[in-house]
Amino acid sequence: KLYKYNHLLKCRYINYHPLIYLMPVKEELVNYDPPIWLYHDVITEKEVEMMKTLALPKLKRAIVRSPVTGEFVTADYRISKSGWLSDSDHPQLVFLTKYVSAIANVSMETAEEWQVTKNFI
Repeated sequence: KLYKYNHLLKCRYINYHPLIYLMPVKEELVNYDPPIWLYHDVITEKEVEMMKTLALPKLKRAIVRSPVTGEFVTADYRISKSGWLSDSDHPQLVFLTKYVSAIANVSMETAEEWQVTKNFI
């Protein structure tokens, strides 16, 4: 089935910010309504490995808010572990935060820290 907006989907290189001017980023519009953008090759494998190494000691069992009590509890159906990384954990994270901010063209002043999740299947 053809989607009526398929002809409007596009992929392009963007470089509208000084941080990405000399190293354009591939931006792909994968859905028109609502607009969903996919950015390719933003974080390298080496950076992913660095984040995994930093996050491993911080991983804790994921929790959910109980609909009955409103308290945070562990749930049998949720078996992932998650942890948070801040820019102060590694100099490369400072760069990545600025890089993502430049690509998305948004301020990171009120953004959450980097969240890392490990799923167990």
